[in-house]
Amino acid sequence: ITIRWNGDVVPCCYDIMSEYVIGNIRENSLEEIWNNERYNNIRKGIEIGHPVEICGGCYEC
Repeated sequence: ITIRWNGDVVPCCYDIMSEYVIGNIRENSLEEIWNNERYNNIRKGIEIGHPVEICGGCYEC
C-alpha cells in the first residue's frame, strides 16, 4: 500500500499514475480501505493469476 500526498491510497508504489486508487486516508480508515471491495478484488485477481495491469510483470506481492 502507498499513500499519496493528497491522501489517496494505491495498492502498490509502482502505480505512479494513481490508476488504481482504492480509497483516501482522509475519508476512510486504513482498515476500511484494506477491506473495501475494490482492494479485495485486486488481491483476489493476484491470487487467481489475473492481476491488474500494473501487477502483470511484478513478483513482489
